Amino acid sequence: MARQPPPVAASDLVERLRARFERLSPELQRAARWVGDHPNETGLWSMRQQGRAAGVSAPTMVRLARALGFADYASFRRPFQEALTGRTAEYGARASALQAAPQAKRIERLAREIAASQIADVESVLALNPPQRLEAAVGAIAAAKRVGFLGVRAPFGIAFKSSSSRPVGARTAS
Repeated sequence: MARQPPPVAASDLVERLRARFERLSPELQRAARWVGDHPNETGLWSMRQQGRAAGVSAPTMVRLARALGFADYASFRRPFQEALTGRTAEYGARASALQAAPQAKRIERLAREIAASQIADVESVLALNPPQRLEAAVGAIAAAKRVGFLGVRAPFGIAFKSSSSRPVGARTAS
């Protein structure tokens, strides 16, 4: 049975890319450069999207992961995803603990986790964006004739619900 490698932080992985950069083939260097320059996208985008953006094939992204000692691309990408969420805890252990608790405690604990996560998300937005940028975004949304929702992964339900009454591109009656 294969052993799981110890967890690695995204920043450590970028440093590993830089340290091994000269030993990589030119194609792997293009992929490595892109990953180092776009750590957030590495955590969010599909392997194919990343390959296109880096100017390499999707299998090259897999070869890059293997060149850095990962069994597959998903294992390579995981530290970048965890860096985006700010959570590195094992989800399986959290889920098991949640299921083992009495129902009332589960609901309370889950509600607290959701609230803490939402607060952390808002604090992150505030920390990464100056007030002028937020005001400009609010102004642009308020002035727009039409605002759309991109529902990918977790926000899919919200976007689907808000758009399910009208097909994309449908106009409302004036």
